[in-house]
Amino acid sequence: MARAWLATWIALASAGCSSVAQDVPRHAEDPAAAWQKQFERGERFQRSGFQESAQRNYERALSLARALPESDSRRVRTRVALAEVYVQTGELAKAALQLEAALHEQRRLSDDESEAVADLLTRLGKVYIAQDRFAAAQSVLRPAVDIRRAELGDRDLETAASASYLAAAFAGLKDYARAETMYQSAIAIYSASGPAHVQRLALAYNNLARVYRAAGRIEQAEQYHLQAIRTGSEYKLEGNPNLGVFARDLAALYAQQGRSAEAEEAYRIALAQLEDTLGPSHPQVRETLLALAAQLSAQGREAEAEKLRQRAANAAPAP
Repeated sequence: MARAWLATWIALASAGCSSVAQDVPRHAEDPAAAWQKQFERGERFQRSGFQESAQRNYERALSLARALPESDSRRVRTRVALAEVYVQTGELAKAALQLEAALHEQRRLSDDESEAVADLLTRLGKVYIAQDRFAAAQSVLRPAVDIRRAELGDRDLETAASASYLAAAFAGLKDYARAETMYQSAIAIYSASGPAHVQRLALAYNNLARVYRAAGRIEQAEQYHLQAIRTGSEYKLEGNPNLGVFARDLAALYAQQGRSAEAEEAYRIALAQLEDTLGPSHPQVRETLLALAAQLSAQGREAEAEKLRQRAANAAPAP
């Protein structure tokens, strides 16, 4: 009897405790604090190269940011971070969608002519260029350049960056005259900015050379390819793969002109530079091996060319 009474008492007590526990209000985490936690996790994963984990945390952060007021800028910030991850993982369509949404939201937060809007227009233009959507790219990059010229001035580095991307969009549209104008504008700014920005300057020289080559202005193309290489070498960019890319572009120009010996020499310089900076299995190295093989094959040196093609095949990652 006592044992039965005790069992009944325990059951009632347990039920009572359960009822009390259910009546205690649960305090939901503050949305802003929850957002901060997820966003910072995303940043840590992104810095460490774990893009998929960064993506998951940024997506959670974006879901939390939707609970914040429309006037809160954290939604825009999260979309930009998420777009960067999508670019890293090659999901360009998703990156474009995030940046388009961020631009729409930013225009509600600030003046339509603000630097924040110009930054998003430039980011979106870069993604459009990567998608070969050159008309869409120039439609967002032209206002970005105009805003930055008005807000920051004609000599600002951010103005130069937007101008460079606009030049690339014009080049993609085969509007070489406008591409030349934009690259020259960027070159003028980078030239006046000192050694800290020499990499941007060298890239602008090389990109302008590509425009000249596409336009059939071969002499000027050679001049600017060489200028890109000289600029990079002068300011100690030897450990930078861009020098290898510049040399390969120059080699292609020589090959186009039938200057076989100079083309081969430039390809070999490019190959050595790219292998040293990127390793033997990088796609840029494989591309250069195949270009040099094609050059040697055109000279009738098929055995040497086949060895290079084999090296390229061996360097390719397993499917």
